[in-house]
Amino acid sequence: MNKDKPNEMEDELLSEYDFQENLREVIEMLLEDDDLVIKTEFIGTQQIVIR
Repeated sequence: MNKDKPNEMEDELLSEYDFQENLREVIEMLLEDDDLVIKTEFIGTQQIVIR
């Protein structure tokens, strides 16, 4: 096994972490916009921690 290259499971976990971080950053930016109007449609839930 090559230690320099993540295996498929590690790669998937890294991608999930990157997705979570990007989503958190986008939500933080949206919450800073006082004039924001959001039209929503419920499709599921995801727990995100906003710092």
